[in-house]
Amino acid sequence: MITKKTCLIGTWGVGKARLVQQFVNDISDDKYPSALGVTVGKKALSVTHGEVTLMPWDIAGGAENFSVPTDYTKGSVALASNIKA
Repeated sequence: MITKKTCLIGTWGVGKARLVQQFVNDISDDKYPSALGVTVGKKALSVTHGEVTLMPWDIAGGAENFSVPTDYTKGSVALASNIKA
């Protein structure tokens, strides 16, 4: 089995935790609480040649100028960023 880490990075309140919850558990809830720090999900998917496990990391940011520790993103195959305007 192949495991791939992805990271969602952005300021709080933009919907990262809700997106992870919807993907991992097929639950769409408007009242899903914000993540504090890092929340990691896990979902196995069947593909043509076996199974792939995706591990989305919801990395909560602070206010306008926040930084993400490089250890959080190390080993990621994808990064997605969302900043609340």
